Formats: sequence, structure tokens, C-alpha cells
Amino acid sequence: MAEASVVRKVRVRAPDGLHMRSAAAIATLVRQRNAEVILHKGEQSANGANVLEILTLAVMEGEELTVEAKGPEAELAADAVVRFIENECEPVPPICLGENSG
Repeated sequence: MAEASVVRKVRVRAPDGLHMRSAAAIATLVRQRNAEVILHKGEQSANGANVLEILTLAVMEGEELTVEAKGPEAELAADAVVRFIENECEPVPPICLGENSG
């Protein structure tokens, strides 16, 4: 059986781009799901679970990222990362991340 794969594009709206705090939050979101997430900026790519790799992308406000996720929870992982970035790297309520509230 083929592994589920999801690709999403997102434009960074946070005025400071992806800095240490937002990179750490993305890595935490990724590690909470049974999926491998790769962030792409142009020709560069980074493991979404690795804070330092995310930081090496040097993503600034207005730049576009491609979020590629593979695995059983690929869609949930990709959607969580995209929503976080769309929300200007502010925490997203758990209900928006596809988690149960109870």
C-alpha cells in the first residue's frame, strides 16, 4: 500500500518570518503526528521536526513555503503547519488542528 502524501503551499505572513520560537512550534506540531514533514523554500528543504533545519531556510515575511507530508497522519500534520503559519505564527486553538476538545 502506498504511503499517503500531501503537499500544501503557504505564504509566511508573520512580520519576523520564521524565527526560533516559530520554528520550535512547527517542530513540536510535526512531532505530535505520525508523519514526516519536509518544508521547501525554493531549492532548499528542511525536516519539519528539526528546529535548526527550519532556521537554515531563513524564511522571511512574504515568502512562500511548500509543506510536504508523508505518513498515516500526513494531512493532519500538513494542515497544522499551514494553519500555524497562516495565523502569523501564533498558537492555533486545538480544535483548528483537528484535535478533540475533550
